[in-house]
Amino acid sequence: MINAIAWSVAPGSGALNRPRRFVEELVKLGVISTTPSLYHHGRSASTGESTNVGKLYPTLATEDLDCYAVLSPVLQVGKKEPRWIDYYDDWSLAPDINPIARVLARTSYSRIGRGTSDSTTVTVNTAYMAMKLQLPLNSVVPNGVDKSLANVMQEGDDRTRVIVLGKLFSGRTDEALIREIAELAWIDEVLLCGIGEDKKMASLTRQLKQSLGAKVRAIPWVQPDQIGKLIGEKTFALIPHKVNDYTLSQDLMKAYLLSALGVPIVCPQLLWPRNIDREYAFLLNAGVDLQNNLAQWNHRPRPPESWRQDFVDSNSWASRAESIAERISA
Repeated sequence: MINAIAWSVAPGSGALNRPRRFVEELVKLGVISTTPSLYHHGRSASTGESTNVGKLYPTLATEDLDCYAVLSPVLQVGKKEPRWIDYYDDWSLAPDINPIARVLARTSYSRIGRGTSDSTTVTVNTAYMAMKLQLPLNSVVPNGVDKSLANVMQEGDDRTRVIVLGKLFSGRTDEALIREIAELAWIDEVLLCGIGEDKKMASLTRQLKQSLGAKVRAIPWVQPDQIGKLIGEKTFALIPHKVNDYTLSQDLMKAYLLSALGVPIVCPQLLWPRNIDREYAFLLNAGVDLQNNLAQWNHRPRPPESWRQDFVDSNSWASRAESIAERISA
């Protein structure tokens, strides 16, 4: 049984990211102890809950650890190999972390590429990451979704509304795409939800508000189950990511979340998750006529409740964790 976790999750953090969701589910499955020792890196100080192993060069002493997991490539570990490693997104290219962390991530990836012992299970989130780490494609375990989201009621009005969900930051966000869609005359409202504090993106928000007025609204924080109050019969979501090596390494968690909520999604075609049906997606390619094609697409039937339920059943965090548990226990 895994009894120690080393990751980037700060003590007290409420973030429901991939590492936290997998750990929660693997605890239920008995693969991880209900009281594992926790180790984190970054600015947050050590607490009774978790030990900080460093900010600039986080290093985990492994000699006294019995069976442990590493869920951050920034962490450098000793000679004793972990039982489970999960690396998601290409942190060596991540534009929102510092250069030292990117170098450390590259070091960890190289270490995996040189090979691990048979006792170590390595999982990643995308085919890109499998290729990066020289792993077989069966090492890919996609992101998941909370099954309860299929039961969230859609309570929004019938205005044509665009929801942009999640952090916006330079190097990933396609500002021109946001602007192009926001300026379409038939769009009634653009909601920027939980977009973070990137200065360049804050400037974009101000510019949009100045030019489009009340049509653009920023919501600093929104819980996934609260998004239902914003969803109406003409609501769709936009994932405004640039296509580059970093975004290709990601398995868009917001695409899973929004699909579970029954929201049609506009997204670059090359970034669309392989595990999500394209039936309710408008996938962008170069030269697409947004003015006419997007409006026509947004009048198509919405995902029915039965589709939403089937989707969460097939893509739940629990089912993903079961896949990992089988590999660790093999």
